Amino acid sequence: MPTGHSAGQPGGTGDAATEPIAGLSPGTTLLVAGPPMIGKYDLALEVLGVGNAAGESGVVVSTRGDERAVIDDYARTVPEFDPSMLGVVECVSGTRSGGTEVTEDGVRVRRAGSPADLTGVGIGASELMQEFDAAGSEGVRLAMDSLATVLMYADFERVCRFLHVLSGRIVQARGVGLFVINPATVDASQYDQLKTLFDGLVELRETEAGREYRVRGLRGATREWREYVPPGEVPGT
Repeated sequence: MPTGHSAGQPGGTGDAATEPIAGLSPGTTLLVAGPPMIGKYDLALEVLGVGNAAGESGVVVSTRGDERAVIDDYARTVPEFDPSMLGVVECVSGTRSGGTEVTEDGVRVRRAGSPADLTGVGIGASELMQEFDAAGSEGVRLAMDSLATVLMYADFERVCRFLHVLSGRIVQARGVGLFVINPATVDASQYDQLKTLFDGLVELRETEAGREYRVRGLRGATREWREYVPPGEVPGT
């Protein structure tokens, strides 16, 4: 079972709304959970953006959009970023790539055959992390969106084994991993099992006052609900 890590501080580079998780300690993995359209993916991309501003690379594993969609989402969430420090593993084109492609704007791309191609996803993510390390990256942050899609195509126990291996590679790289899920897509016992695979849990909810999130499992986290304002929205609206 993973051990606890400090919630950390963003060092002035992150949004105050995500301060408790912006400066995660190296070797930390988080499950980011909440209902549809609550901002889970945006929150994960924001945390990657904090790393980008600090000289860290980011890898996005996308099971729902190609590299262009990921780049557009990242640019919307993190308006100023170094594209040469961003990598994408896309799982929607139906083709597993034999190597790393580079887009016109410098983003590295690996391709897995489908969301069920966990071998291709794992190879792509691992090799991108290795490439960024060889290029002198200060660290790496990985976001996977979404586990719900993967679980539609692959057996639950197989997905758990995949997550255990990928999380181990993230820890070995002294990176940070964020894995997005809608808890309603799995039963309660499966959700409880998934939570044991990660160091901590970020929960998001919708209230009458707006969107909120809290952090559980990390040393120093207060578990209090905090306002979450997705990129492009105005606080208090």
